Amino acid sequence: MKHSGTEKFEVSTLHYHSIVEVVKEKLRNQQDSRFFHYAPHESLWQSSDQSPKTRIYSKLYNSNAFIRAHKEVHDPAKNPQCSLPRVIVGLMFWLDQTHLTSFGGSKVWPLYMCFANESKYRPCKPNSDLCHQVAHFETLPDHIKDFITKRTEGKVQDKHLSFLNREVFHEQWSILLDEELKDAIENGIVLMCHDGVLRCFYIRIFTYSADYPEKILLAGIKQGNCPCPQCLVSKENLHKLGMPEDTKTRETQLRTYDSAVVLVVEAARTAIFERGAAVQGTTVDAFLKDTHGVVANQNTFGVKLASIGFDICSVLVVDLLHEFEIGVWKSLFIHLMRLLNAIQHYVFSASSFQSFTVNSILLSTSGVSKEISS
Repeated sequence: MKHSGTEKFEVSTLHYHSIVEVVKEKLRNQQDSRFFHYAPHESLWQSSDQSPKTRIYSKLYNSNAFIRAHKEVHDPAKNPQCSLPRVIVGLMFWLDQTHLTSFGGSKVWPLYMCFANESKYRPCKPNSDLCHQVAHFETLPDHIKDFITKRTEGKVQDKHLSFLNREVFHEQWSILLDEELKDAIENGIVLMCHDGVLRCFYIRIFTYSADYPEKILLAGIKQGNCPCPQCLVSKENLHKLGMPEDTKTRETQLRTYDSAVVLVVEAARTAIFERGAAVQGTTVDAFLKDTHGVVANQNTFGVKLASIGFDICSVLVVDLLHEFEIGVWKSLFIHLMRLLNAIQHYVFSASSFQSFTVNSILLSTSGVSKEISS
């Protein structure tokens, strides 16, 4: 065993596709190759010859991040022995745990991947088959509790299960982030394209979309005083959201998971596995006190990719479905309805709702439900 005092527990079988093989299959697909953008570019709009040009941000290959990555791989100092045309292959990941039934605990945890080199409108077509299921993650089975209690003769603590869940998740990503993928990020993949040109493709991860619990799992942090996976805004300043001070904090105090954090976490893990320190005890907390909420789990992205400049915190983006459509917007809509209901003399007339329809919305006032229909 790797650490003294540890025992091996087999969780399940990870079903996955090699990310590099999915990329190769994509680049060899003749039908998709004509829609694949080999170079990024800026998109500008000008209403007339006299008016100024306006930068349009529409596709990921129009973004500054993609253009910057394109310039980096064309640096003469990078891989000077390679004289082939160099292309960035942008990857975008989505992670969402899904319940299969209305009743019961059956669920799946798929990882989806799309390519940033294509127009965002193409994957929106269900029959385009441009969204790839790369893996189906597994979680800790219920009998892990029996496994632990037989060896500890005590109660299983939630903090231990949380620690093990994070271990299982990042161990699965460790399988996906294999040496072949790391080499493709650093040195590229040489492939013959359908136009007869031999090119070298460098893989880059640009976005990773997930809901908040999965984001903190990816970032390797806990919901502590600095709950944001992207910046170091404190919990006491969350109410300043949208203010200039908050914007400045998010721009200047970015959260990073670099090689220095990896070393601190490794020291904390040594205390746990070799000296028997508690997972959330004072010894471990002493190692992690200056990391702004980092947990004592090996973050696979930090361990494998931090040395080549990748930071998982920088690619976590807004999840429109969970964070806006059924999150912020749903809460705002309900709040607006409550405000309307609180106005005693408000008249619901057709003129007040020319472009707004309210159908069968249940509002609760003093414990009495009322139905309002336009």
